[in-house]
Amino acid sequence: MSATFNATDELQQIREIITVGKRKKYRKRKLDKYHAEVFLLRSSGATLAEIKHWLRIRKKLKVARSTIHRFLKDNNFQGMGANA
Repeated sequence: MSATFNATDELQQIREIITVGKRKKYRKRKLDKYHAEVFLLRSSGATLAEIKHWLRIRKKLKVARSTIHRFLKDNNFQGMGANA
């Protein structure tokens, strides 16, 4: 077996493997299921703590206040102006 080593082909294969590994995989969040309700509560004036308690009591979902804040921020929620 006298296979020749082709550095260009090897480098291209390595770069393809790395690129596939770097692709961002979407992971469904706990709050995705309740996004409409969370947005409506927030635009109605509910605080993050009130939304947290609503999720805990009504939906049996335990999340931190910061998780709700990040969820709203990541989804570009603009309902509360600068305080969102």
